[in-house]
Amino acid sequence: MGAIGPPLAALAVAALMDSLHDQKQQVRVSAGKSLGRIGEPAKDAIPILVGWLDSDDRWDRAGAAEGLGEFGALAAQAIPALEDQRKHEDIVVRTAVSKALKLIRAGAS
Repeated sequence: MGAIGPPLAALAVAALMDSLHDQKQQVRVSAGKSLGRIGEPAKDAIPILVGWLDSDDRWDRAGAAEGLGEFGALAAQAIPALEDQRKHEDIVVRTAVSKALKLIRAGAS
């Protein structure tokens, strides 16, 4: 985001934050991952992604974990919620959660 400068970066974050509420799951999940890659300027997305971990849909849960993992250490507050998902019945969710926890903890060390 630094390459496009703060004003355009702020616009991109705002648009992606809006996309977190899109009706299409793929749009929501892609926005969450993109916001995670942006990092600090997009940290307001973290509580939204944590909320997705309680979704009835496995793809929302997995997408939330992936997005949180992209934030790295910035998403340390999500560790307890992610830990709660480690034994989820669905392998897709468990895999995404395990990867996210590794990324977050690696960034925090």
